[in-house]
Amino acid sequence: MIRQLTYGLTAMMAAISMASAAPAPSPACDRLAARAGALLDLQGMPAPGGLETDASATVCEILLRHQRPTASETADAIHAAAEAALQRDQFDLAARHLTAALEVRGLSRTHIGFLYSERGRAYNAEGDFARAVDDFTVSLRHAPQDTTTLYRRGVAYWNAGDYERSVADFTTAIRLDPEDIDLYRERGDAYRAMDRLDQAMDDLNRVLSNNPDDAKARRYRGAVHERRGRHDLAVRDYTAAIRLAPQEAAAYLDRGVLHHEQSHYRLAVEDYSAALAIDANIASAYNNRCLANSELGLYDQAVADCSRAIHLGLANLHWPYKNRANAYLEQGLYDRAIQDYTMALELRPDYAGALHGRGRAFEAKGDTVRARQDYEQAYRLDPRDPDYRVAYLGSGPAPLISAMALALIGASVVGTLGKKRRWRPAYSWGLMLAGLGLSMWIFIYYL
Repeated sequence: MIRQLTYGLTAMMAAISMASAAPAPSPACDRLAARAGALLDLQGMPAPGGLETDASATVCEILLRHQRPTASETADAIHAAAEAALQRDQFDLAARHLTAALEVRGLSRTHIGFLYSERGRAYNAEGDFARAVDDFTVSLRHAPQDTTTLYRRGVAYWNAGDYERSVADFTTAIRLDPEDIDLYRERGDAYRAMDRLDQAMDDLNRVLSNNPDDAKARRYRGAVHERRGRHDLAVRDYTAAIRLAPQEAAAYLDRGVLHHEQSHYRLAVEDYSAALAIDANIASAYNNRCLANSELGLYDQAVADCSRAIHLGLANLHWPYKNRANAYLEQGLYDRAIQDYTMALELRPDYAGALHGRGRAFEAKGDTVRARQDYEQAYRLDPRDPDYRVAYLGSGPAPLISAMALALIGASVVGTLGKKRRWRPAYSWGLMLAGLGLSMWIFIYYL
Protein backbone atom coordinates (compact mmCIF):
# COMPACT_ATOMS: atom_id res chain seq x y z
CA MET A 1 0.00 0.00 0.00
CA ILE A 2 1.42 3.37 -1.04
CA ARG A 3 0.37 6.15 1.28
CA GLN A 4 1.40 9.69 0.33
CA LEU A 5 0.40 12.83 2.14
CA THR A 6 0.49 16.43 1.03
CA TYR A 7 3.47 17.24 3.20
CA GLY A 8 5.53 14.46 1.65
CA LEU A 9 4.90 15.90 -1.82
CA THR A 10 5.69 19.40 -0.58
CA ALA A 11 8.97 18.18 0.92
CA MET A 12 9.95 16.44 -2.32
CA MET A 13 9.27 19.58 -4.35
CA ALA A 14 11.27 21.64 -1.88
CA ALA A 15 14.18 19.21 -2.06
CA ILE A 16 14.14 19.25 -5.90
CA SER A 17 14.02 23.03 -5.92
CA MET A 18 16.94 23.30 -3.51
CA ALA A 19 19.00 20.74 -5.41
CA SER A 20 18.63 22.66 -8.70
CA ALA A 21 19.47 26.04 -7.25
CA ALA A 22 22.98 27.42 -7.15
CA PRO A 23 23.71 28.37 -3.53
CA ALA A 24 24.98 31.82 -2.81
CA PRO A 25 27.25 32.76 0.08
CA SER A 26 25.40 33.74 3.21
CA PRO A 27 26.77 34.95 6.53
CA ALA A 28 23.71 33.47 8.21
CA CYS A 29 24.49 30.08 6.66
CA ASP A 30 28.08 30.38 7.84
CA ARG A 31 26.84 30.98 11.38
CA LEU A 32 24.51 27.99 11.06
CA ALA A 33 27.27 25.75 9.77
CA ALA A 34 29.43 26.79 12.69
CA ARG A 35 26.70 25.52 15.04
CA ALA A 36 26.10 21.95 13.85
CA GLY A 37 22.46 21.08 14.18
CA ALA A 38 21.16 24.54 14.96
CA LEU A 39 17.54 25.14 14.01
CA LEU A 40 15.92 28.21 12.52
CA ASP A 41 13.45 30.51 14.19
CA LEU A 42 10.49 32.08 12.43
CA GLN A 43 12.73 34.78 11.00
CA GLY A 44 15.01 32.21 9.38
CA MET A 45 17.85 32.71 11.84
CA PRO A 46 19.49 30.03 14.01
CA ALA A 47 17.28 29.52 17.05
CA PRO A 48 18.97 29.59 20.47
CA GLY A 49 19.29 26.20 22.09
CA GLY A 50 18.63 24.33 18.85
CA LEU A 51 18.67 20.53 18.95
CA GLU A 52 21.82 18.82 17.73
CA THR A 53 21.01 16.96 14.52
CA ASP A 54 22.49 15.80 11.26
CA ALA A 55 19.86 17.85 9.41
CA SER A 56 21.91 21.05 9.64
CA ALA A 57 23.15 20.79 6.04
CA THR A 58 19.57 20.66 4.76
CA VAL A 59 18.56 23.60 6.94
CA CYS A 60 21.56 25.47 5.56
CA GLU A 61 20.42 24.76 2.01
CA ILE A 62 16.97 26.20 2.61
CA LEU A 63 18.51 29.22 4.29
CA LEU A 64 20.52 29.82 1.10
CA ARG A 65 17.32 29.68 -0.97
CA HIS A 66 15.06 31.61 1.40
CA GLN A 67 16.61 34.22 3.63
CA ARG A 68 13.45 34.06 5.74
CA PRO A 69 11.87 30.62 5.27
CA THR A 70 8.57 29.82 6.95
CA ALA A 71 8.37 27.23 9.72
CA SER A 72 6.61 24.87 7.31
CA GLU A 73 9.35 25.26 4.68
CA THR A 74 12.04 24.57 7.26
CA ALA A 75 10.29 21.47 8.64
CA ASP A 76 9.60 20.16 5.13
CA ALA A 77 13.25 20.52 4.17
CA ILE A 78 14.32 18.52 7.20
CA HIS A 79 11.59 15.95 6.48
CA ALA A 80 12.98 15.55 2.96
CA ALA A 81 16.35 14.64 4.47
CA ALA A 82 14.60 12.16 6.80
CA GLU A 83 12.78 10.56 3.87
CA ALA A 84 16.08 10.14 2.02
CA ALA A 85 17.58 8.48 5.11
CA LEU A 86 14.60 6.10 5.33
CA GLN A 87 15.09 5.08 1.71
CA ARG A 88 18.70 4.18 2.61
CA ASP A 89 17.50 2.20 5.67
CA GLN A 90 19.22 4.71 7.95
CA PHE A 91 16.37 4.63 10.44
CA ASP A 92 18.16 6.19 13.40
CA LEU A 93 19.34 9.09 11.24
CA ALA A 94 15.79 9.57 9.92
CA ALA A 95 14.44 9.69 13.48
CA ARG A 96 17.01 12.34 14.43
CA HIS A 97 16.06 14.44 11.42
CA LEU A 98 12.39 14.24 12.35
CA THR A 99 13.15 15.13 15.95
CA ALA A 100 14.82 18.27 14.59
CA ALA A 101 11.78 19.03 12.43
CA LEU A 102 9.51 18.75 15.49
CA GLU A 103 11.65 21.37 17.25
CA VAL A 104 10.77 23.98 14.63
CA ARG A 105 8.45 26.54 16.24
CA GLY A 106 5.29 27.81 14.61
CA LEU A 107 4.04 24.61 12.94
CA SER A 108 0.34 23.83 12.64
CA ARG A 109 -1.25 20.99 14.61
CA THR A 110 -1.74 19.05 11.38
CA HIS A 111 1.93 19.41 10.46
CA ILE A 112 3.06 18.40 13.95
CA GLY A 113 0.81 15.33 13.83
CA PHE A 114 2.26 14.37 10.45
CA LEU A 115 5.86 14.67 11.71
CA TYR A 116 5.11 12.51 14.78
CA SER A 117 3.60 9.89 12.49
CA GLU A 118 6.68 9.98 10.27
CA ARG A 119 9.03 9.63 13.23
CA GLY A 120 6.95 6.72 14.51
CA ARG A 121 7.38 5.16 11.09
CA ALA A 122 11.18 5.47 11.45
CA TYR A 123 11.12 3.98 14.97
CA ASN A 124 8.95 1.09 13.78
CA ALA A 125 11.35 0.34 10.91
CA GLU A 126 14.23 0.44 13.39
CA GLY A 127 12.49 -2.09 15.65
CA ASP A 128 11.77 0.34 18.51
CA PHE A 129 8.07 -0.49 18.65
CA ALA A 130 7.33 1.13 22.01
CA ARG A 131 8.59 4.54 20.85
CA ALA A 132 6.79 4.07 17.53
CA VAL A 133 3.48 3.47 19.33
CA ASP A 134 4.08 6.53 21.53
CA ASP A 135 4.67 8.76 18.49
CA PHE A 136 1.66 7.40 16.61
CA THR A 137 -0.48 8.01 19.71
CA VAL A 138 0.66 11.64 19.92
CA SER A 139 0.02 12.03 16.19
CA LEU A 140 -3.54 10.75 16.62
CA ARG A 141 -4.20 13.36 19.32
CA HIS A 142 -3.57 15.97 16.64
CA ALA A 143 -5.48 14.07 13.90
CA PRO A 144 -7.76 11.42 15.47
CA GLN A 145 -9.23 10.29 12.15
CA ASP A 146 -5.99 9.84 10.23
CA THR A 147 -6.31 6.30 8.87
CA THR A 148 -2.66 6.29 7.76
CA THR A 149 -1.47 6.72 11.34
CA LEU A 150 -4.05 4.23 12.64
CA TYR A 151 -2.73 1.73 10.10
CA ARG A 152 0.86 2.40 11.14
CA ARG A 153 0.08 2.07 14.86
CA GLY A 154 -1.78 -1.16 14.16
CA VAL A 155 1.33 -2.54 12.46
CA ALA A 156 3.52 -1.36 15.36
CA TYR A 157 1.22 -3.07 17.87
CA TRP A 158 1.41 -6.25 15.77
CA ASN A 159 5.20 -6.07 15.74
CA ALA A 160 5.18 -5.65 19.52
CA GLY A 161 2.93 -8.69 19.94
CA ASP A 162 -0.09 -6.68 21.14
CA TYR A 163 -2.55 -8.20 18.69
CA GLU A 164 -5.73 -7.04 20.43
CA ARG A 165 -4.76 -3.39 20.11
CA SER A 166 -3.58 -4.05 16.58
CA VAL A 167 -7.04 -5.37 15.67
CA ALA A 168 -8.67 -2.40 17.44
CA ASP A 169 -6.70 0.13 15.37
CA PHE A 170 -7.38 -1.64 12.07
CA THR A 171 -11.08 -1.89 12.97
CA THR A 172 -11.26 1.84 13.75
CA ALA A 173 -9.54 2.64 10.47
CA ILE A 174 -11.95 0.35 8.58
CA ARG A 175 -14.89 2.16 10.15
CA LEU A 176 -13.45 5.46 8.89
CA ASP A 177 -12.49 4.10 5.46
CA PRO A 178 -14.34 0.83 4.70
CA GLU A 179 -13.07 0.78 1.11
CA ASP A 180 -9.38 0.50 2.07
CA ILE A 181 -8.79 -3.19 1.40
CA ASP A 182 -5.27 -3.12 2.88
CA LEU A 183 -6.77 -2.61 6.33
CA TYR A 184 -8.72 -5.88 6.07
CA ARG A 185 -5.57 -7.74 5.05
CA GLU A 186 -3.56 -6.53 8.05
CA ARG A 187 -6.46 -7.11 10.44
CA GLY A 188 -6.79 -10.63 9.05
CA ASP A 189 -3.18 -11.38 9.94
CA ALA A 190 -3.69 -9.95 13.44
CA TYR A 191 -6.72 -12.22 13.87
CA ARG A 192 -4.55 -15.14 12.72
CA ALA A 193 -1.95 -14.30 15.36
CA MET A 194 -4.73 -14.38 17.98
CA ASP A 195 -5.99 -17.78 16.72
CA ARG A 196 -9.28 -16.20 15.68
CA LEU A 197 -9.02 -18.14 12.46
CA ASP A 198 -12.59 -17.76 11.18
CA GLN A 199 -12.40 -13.98 11.39
CA ALA A 200 -8.94 -14.04 9.84
CA MET A 201 -10.22 -16.12 6.93
CA ASP A 202 -13.20 -13.78 6.40
CA ASP A 203 -10.93 -10.73 6.14
CA LEU A 204 -8.36 -12.39 3.89
CA ASN A 205 -10.98 -13.91 1.58
CA ARG A 206 -12.50 -10.46 1.25
CA VAL A 207 -9.14 -9.05 0.20
CA LEU A 208 -8.48 -11.82 -2.31
CA SER A 209 -11.96 -11.62 -3.80
CA ASN A 210 -11.22 -7.97 -4.46
CA ASN A 211 -7.65 -8.59 -5.68
CA PRO A 212 -6.61 -12.22 -6.29
CA ASP A 213 -3.05 -11.06 -7.02
CA ASP A 214 -2.40 -9.68 -3.52
CA ALA A 215 0.74 -11.68 -2.66
CA LYS A 216 0.80 -10.67 0.99
CA ALA A 217 -2.84 -11.73 1.51
CA ARG A 218 -2.01 -15.07 -0.14
CA ARG A 219 0.83 -15.58 2.30
CA TYR A 220 -1.30 -14.60 5.30
CA ARG A 221 -4.07 -16.97 4.22
CA GLY A 222 -1.50 -19.73 3.79
CA ALA A 223 -0.55 -19.24 7.45
CA VAL A 224 -4.22 -19.61 8.45
CA HIS A 225 -4.50 -22.84 6.45
CA GLU A 226 -1.30 -24.06 8.11
CA ARG A 227 -2.69 -23.30 11.57
CA ARG A 228 -5.82 -25.27 10.68
CA GLY A 229 -3.73 -28.24 9.57
CA ARG A 230 -4.62 -27.86 5.87
CA HIS A 231 -1.04 -28.14 4.67
CA ASP A 232 -2.01 -28.74 1.05
CA LEU A 233 -3.93 -25.45 0.91
CA ALA A 234 -1.14 -23.67 2.79
CA VAL A 235 1.48 -24.82 0.27
CA ARG A 236 -0.80 -23.71 -2.55
CA ASP A 237 -1.16 -20.20 -1.11
CA TYR A 238 2.54 -19.86 -0.30
CA THR A 239 3.40 -20.98 -3.83
CA ALA A 240 0.95 -18.45 -5.28
CA ALA A 241 2.53 -15.71 -3.14
CA ILE A 242 5.96 -16.66 -4.50
CA ARG A 243 4.67 -16.56 -8.07
CA LEU A 244 3.09 -13.12 -7.52
CA ALA A 245 6.09 -11.63 -5.70
CA PRO A 246 9.18 -13.73 -6.55
CA GLN A 247 11.55 -11.19 -5.00
CA GLU A 248 9.92 -11.37 -1.56
CA ALA A 249 11.76 -13.73 0.79
CA ALA A 250 8.97 -14.12 3.37
CA ALA A 251 6.85 -16.59 1.40
CA TYR A 252 9.89 -18.80 0.72
CA LEU A 253 10.60 -18.84 4.46
CA ASP A 254 7.00 -19.69 5.33
CA ARG A 255 6.83 -22.51 2.80
CA GLY A 256 10.24 -23.77 3.94
CA VAL A 257 9.08 -23.99 7.56
CA LEU A 258 5.98 -25.90 6.46
CA HIS A 259 8.08 -28.37 4.45
CA HIS A 260 10.38 -28.71 7.47
CA GLU A 261 7.50 -29.51 9.82
CA GLN A 262 6.37 -32.23 7.40
CA SER A 263 9.91 -33.71 7.39
CA HIS A 264 10.48 -32.72 3.75
CA TYR A 265 13.95 -31.47 4.58
CA ARG A 266 15.35 -31.20 1.05
CA LEU A 267 12.41 -29.05 -0.05
CA ALA A 268 12.88 -26.96 3.09
CA VAL A 269 16.57 -26.41 2.28
CA GLU A 270 15.62 -25.32 -1.24
CA ASP A 271 13.17 -22.73 0.07
CA TYR A 272 15.54 -21.41 2.74
CA SER A 273 18.25 -21.11 0.08
CA ALA A 274 15.87 -19.24 -2.24
CA ALA A 275 15.08 -16.78 0.55
CA LEU A 276 18.78 -16.24 1.22
CA ALA A 277 19.42 -15.69 -2.49
CA ILE A 278 17.05 -12.70 -2.20
CA ASP A 279 18.42 -11.44 1.12
CA ALA A 280 21.67 -12.95 2.36
CA ASN A 281 21.26 -11.46 5.84
CA ILE A 282 18.18 -13.34 7.12
CA ALA A 283 19.51 -14.92 10.31
CA SER A 284 16.42 -17.10 10.85
CA ALA A 285 16.81 -18.66 7.39
CA TYR A 286 20.38 -19.72 8.23
CA ASN A 287 19.24 -21.16 11.56
CA ASN A 288 16.40 -23.09 9.92
CA ARG A 289 18.63 -24.37 7.12
CA CYS A 290 21.12 -25.49 9.78
CA LEU A 291 18.40 -27.65 11.34
CA ALA A 292 17.30 -29.09 8.00
CA ASN A 293 20.88 -29.90 6.98
CA SER A 294 21.40 -31.67 10.30
CA GLU A 295 18.34 -33.81 9.64
CA LEU A 296 19.86 -34.70 6.27
CA GLY A 297 23.16 -35.62 7.91
CA LEU A 298 24.97 -32.68 6.27
CA TYR A 299 26.69 -31.59 9.44
CA ASP A 300 29.43 -29.43 7.90
CA GLN A 301 26.80 -27.37 6.09
CA ALA A 302 24.75 -27.22 9.28
CA VAL A 303 27.71 -25.86 11.26
CA ALA A 304 28.38 -23.23 8.59
CA ASP A 305 24.74 -22.10 8.57
CA CYS A 306 24.42 -21.86 12.34
CA SER A 307 27.72 -19.98 12.52
CA ARG A 308 26.33 -17.47 10.04
CA ALA A 309 23.12 -17.09 12.08
CA ILE A 310 25.25 -16.42 15.18
CA HIS A 311 27.35 -13.88 13.29
CA LEU A 312 24.23 -12.03 12.10
CA GLY A 313 22.88 -11.91 15.65
CA LEU A 314 19.65 -13.91 15.55
CA ALA A 315 17.18 -12.49 18.07
CA ASN A 316 16.99 -15.82 19.95
CA LEU A 317 20.72 -16.47 19.82
CA HIS A 318 20.53 -19.55 22.07
CA TRP A 319 18.89 -21.46 19.18
CA PRO A 320 21.78 -21.46 16.69
CA TYR A 321 24.29 -22.20 19.47
CA LYS A 322 22.27 -25.25 20.52
CA ASN A 323 21.67 -26.34 16.91
CA ARG A 324 25.37 -26.01 16.04
CA ALA A 325 26.21 -27.99 19.18
CA ASN A 326 23.90 -30.77 17.97
CA ALA A 327 25.80 -30.89 14.68
CA TYR A 328 29.13 -31.03 16.53
CA LEU A 329 27.78 -33.82 18.74
CA GLU A 330 26.81 -35.91 15.72
CA GLN A 331 30.32 -35.40 14.33
CA GLY A 332 31.89 -36.63 17.57
CA LEU A 333 33.34 -33.17 18.38
CA TYR A 334 32.23 -33.35 22.00
CA ASP A 335 34.31 -30.49 23.42
CA ARG A 336 33.00 -28.07 20.79
CA ALA A 337 29.49 -29.32 21.41
CA ILE A 338 29.82 -28.77 25.17
CA GLN A 339 31.18 -25.27 24.56
CA ASP A 340 28.20 -24.33 22.38
CA TYR A 341 25.64 -25.92 24.70
CA THR A 342 27.17 -23.96 27.58
CA MET A 343 26.97 -20.73 25.56
CA ALA A 344 23.29 -21.43 24.82
CA LEU A 345 22.68 -21.97 28.55
CA GLU A 346 24.42 -18.72 29.42
CA LEU A 347 21.99 -16.96 27.12
CA ARG A 348 19.02 -18.93 28.46
CA PRO A 349 19.64 -20.92 31.67
CA ASP A 350 16.29 -22.76 31.52
CA TYR A 351 16.90 -24.18 28.03
CA ALA A 352 16.08 -27.87 28.58
CA GLY A 353 17.14 -28.86 25.06
CA ALA A 354 20.66 -27.54 25.62
CA LEU A 355 20.91 -29.29 29.00
CA HIS A 356 19.86 -32.60 27.48
CA GLY A 357 22.29 -32.18 24.59
CA ARG A 358 25.17 -31.28 26.89
CA GLY A 359 24.35 -34.29 29.02
CA ARG A 360 24.67 -36.49 25.91
CA ALA A 361 28.06 -34.92 25.15
CA PHE A 362 29.30 -35.47 28.71
CA GLU A 363 28.06 -39.07 28.63
CA ALA A 364 29.86 -39.68 25.33
CA LYS A 365 33.06 -38.42 26.97
CA GLY A 366 32.54 -40.77 29.92
CA ASP A 367 31.71 -38.01 32.43
CA THR A 368 28.62 -39.69 33.84
CA VAL A 369 28.39 -37.43 36.90
CA ARG A 370 27.94 -34.20 34.93
CA ALA A 371 25.80 -36.01 32.37
CA ARG A 372 23.51 -37.12 35.19
CA GLN A 373 23.30 -33.53 36.51
CA ASP A 374 22.32 -32.13 33.12
CA TYR A 375 19.79 -34.89 32.46
CA GLU A 376 18.16 -34.26 35.81
CA GLN A 377 17.89 -30.50 35.21
CA ALA A 378 16.42 -31.04 31.74
CA TYR A 379 13.89 -33.51 33.14
CA ARG A 380 12.89 -31.18 35.99
CA LEU A 381 12.32 -28.35 33.49
CA ASP A 382 10.22 -30.47 31.13
CA PRO A 383 9.13 -33.78 32.71
CA ARG A 384 6.66 -34.49 29.87
CA ASP A 385 9.36 -34.89 27.24
CA PRO A 386 9.94 -38.63 26.76
CA ASP A 387 13.58 -38.18 25.69
CA TYR A 388 14.42 -36.27 28.85
CA ARG A 389 12.63 -38.86 31.02
CA VAL A 390 14.45 -41.78 29.41
CA ALA A 391 17.84 -40.05 29.68
CA TYR A 392 17.25 -39.14 33.33
CA LEU A 393 16.00 -42.56 34.38
CA GLY A 394 18.65 -44.38 32.40
CA SER A 395 21.51 -42.37 33.86
CA GLY A 396 20.66 -43.02 37.53
CA PRO A 397 20.17 -46.06 39.75
CA ALA A 398 16.67 -46.67 38.44
CA PRO A 399 17.57 -49.56 36.09
CA LEU A 400 19.47 -51.43 38.83
CA ILE A 401 16.81 -50.84 41.45
CA SER A 402 14.09 -51.87 38.99
CA ALA A 403 15.97 -55.10 38.28
CA MET A 404 16.28 -55.79 42.01
CA ALA A 405 12.57 -55.13 42.51
CA LEU A 406 11.64 -57.49 39.71
CA ALA A 407 14.01 -60.13 41.10
CA LEU A 408 12.44 -59.90 44.56
CA ILE A 409 8.92 -60.09 43.16
CA GLY A 410 9.94 -63.03 40.97
CA ALA A 411 11.49 -64.86 43.93
CA SER A 412 8.29 -64.30 45.87
CA VAL A 413 6.20 -65.80 43.09
CA VAL A 414 8.55 -68.78 42.76
CA GLY A 415 8.48 -69.35 46.52
CA THR A 416 4.71 -69.18 46.57
CA LEU A 417 4.38 -71.71 43.79
CA GLY A 418 7.18 -73.94 45.10
CA LYS A 419 6.86 -77.12 47.11
CA LYS A 420 8.30 -75.73 50.37
CA ARG A 421 5.00 -74.37 51.63
CA ARG A 422 6.36 -73.60 55.10
CA TRP A 423 8.47 -70.81 53.51
CA ARG A 424 5.51 -68.93 52.11
CA PRO A 425 4.66 -66.69 55.06
CA ALA A 426 8.25 -66.14 56.11
CA TYR A 427 9.86 -65.47 52.70
CA SER A 428 7.39 -65.09 49.91
CA TRP A 429 5.41 -62.20 51.35
CA GLY A 430 8.57 -60.49 52.57
CA LEU A 431 10.13 -60.69 49.12
CA MET A 432 6.93 -59.44 47.53
CA LEU A 433 6.66 -56.44 49.85
CA ALA A 434 10.34 -55.59 49.36
CA GLY A 435 9.96 -55.69 45.59
CA LEU A 436 6.79 -53.59 45.66
CA GLY A 437 8.46 -51.13 48.04
CA LEU A 438 11.39 -50.61 45.71
CA SER A 439 9.05 -50.17 42.76
CA MET A 440 6.99 -47.59 44.68
CA TRP A 441 10.14 -45.68 45.64
CA ILE A 442 11.20 -45.47 41.98
CA PHE A 443 7.73 -44.31 40.98
CA ILE A 444 7.55 -41.56 43.64
CA TYR A 445 11.13 -40.32 43.26
CA TYR A 446 11.36 -40.25 39.48
CA LEU A 447 7.80 -39.75 38.31
